[in-house]
Amino acid sequence: MARLRLHHHVVAVHHPAALPEADVQQIFLVFFVTFTMAAVALIHTGVVERIKPVPLFVMSFVVGAVLSPLVGYLCSGSLSPLTLRGTHDFDGAFPLYITAGTFVLVLAWRAGPRLGAFLPHHSGAKPVSHNAAFVGIGVLLILVALPFVTLGSGYMVPGTGFFGISYTESGIGLVVVNLVAALLGGAVTGLLLAYRRRDATSALLGPIADVVMAGTLLDIGNAWECLLVGALGPVVALGTGTLLRKARVDDPKVVPLALGPGAVGAVLTGFLK
Repeated sequence: MARLRLHHHVVAVHHPAALPEADVQQIFLVFFVTFTMAAVALIHTGVVERIKPVPLFVMSFVVGAVLSPLVGYLCSGSLSPLTLRGTHDFDGAFPLYITAGTFVLVLAWRAGPRLGAFLPHHSGAKPVSHNAAFVGIGVLLILVALPFVTLGSGYMVPGTGFFGISYTESGIGLVVVNLVAALLGGAVTGLLLAYRRRDATSALLGPIADVVMAGTLLDIGNAWECLLVGALGPVVALGTGTLLRKARVDDPKVVPLALGPGAVGAVLTGFLK
């Protein structure tokens, strides 16, 4: 028996006839499987040069079979334990960004830095710099997919409206406008950082950091809130990367882009809403 809370009322659902298209909500199984695959892909990206295949396979199984479903259970749905205690998620900030970012942080710390990452190595080995063209293509693909992923993070209830993952009252137009506002805020900040630091990667990754930053706010915030919170995303990502370098933790990608903005954005949403 599924239980849904709509407009502060708890409704018991025994059959799709009690709630039209209730059986369609099973599509979220595929949605969470996709989130798990994305989380494992981020973990792989964070330590791809420092880990052997077998440990990675084992960790991927643990993340997919235990950690990701557990976080989804705790954070998703109107009756999930953390939602009932005030935690709010929408665009997968907790099961994807924060979970993968935390895992990569610990993994990068335990695996140690790549040769030449912080100090010159006697062999002359050093990390290869990012390919800006590939980064740009990847960012473009993510931006194309974002509207679909964002709208897929909510529920369409026939005759009632659009609701967030925890059945917060929202709307398709509201979510799309908030997403675009967050993208614009992060893009502007990313361009400013790129100009200031003479680093084109900051401009490319600015829109990604802002969406992660505003991920928990997209269904309940307004455009100005998402614009300002999104604009902070690249700054938080840059600050997270700086802290990692000072701590000699070698991860220039996943933790700065996922864990830092994801965690700070979730806390900001708590204060704003």
